[in-house]
Amino acid sequence: MIAGVLMFNTIIDKPSIAVIGLGGGALASYLFFQFPWNSPSLDAVELDPVVATVASEWFSFNHKNQENLTLNIADGLKYLDKCGKYDILVIDVDAKDLSQPILFPPPEFLRLEFLNHLRDNVLVDGLLVLNLACRSHSLLQQVLQQLTSIFKSVFCIPLQDIGDVNCVVFAFNGESQGLEAYKLIAKKFIHANEAMAQFTEMVQDCKVVDERGTII
Repeated sequence: MIAGVLMFNTIIDKPSIAVIGLGGGALASYLFFQFPWNSPSLDAVELDPVVATVASEWFSFNHKNQENLTLNIADGLKYLDKCGKYDILVIDVDAKDLSQPILFPPPEFLRLEFLNHLRDNVLVDGLLVLNLACRSHSLLQQVLQQLTSIFKSVFCIPLQDIGDVNCVVFAFNGESQGLEAYKLIAKKFIHANEAMAQFTEMVQDCKVVDERGTII
């Protein structure tokens, strides 16, 4: 997920970020503390207060002493219904029923009406990052097709080739500069920040999603 943000990052001044689904807090912390942005603001949203406590007490998600880093105990669906717009919106929510073909996010996050709403939660030149895990190729293509009908540009890093069912999706609200241009942005950014060299290969694996939902 970080690799995608690297690609579509344009060194935004004071970016607004929302991470729906805290988990251990690693992703939210990385985006807030490790990216060399100027005064970022990040809203983390977690449904389960126990998970939030574990993230804070055991995984060093230190939000209490950071003015622009907030933790909201809330249903992500309801939160997004009332919140404003963000430069970067990350959906990283797991589902409870692992018997279904789509493992995460929960189906409510993938309904067409809600996907349209997500577009409205992202600023004009903003980015939606969606962590999607699906056992069914046809369902994956259906979700990707819906996203291409809503957002101007959709890219993804498919992880099926390494035995995973994940596909990290990046949906762009603004006009696309083209995948190769985005990869070049990432390369320059990684070159200037050696700690991010680990993401080089994933950036190269990013692919375009066409209007049929096909990864090309």
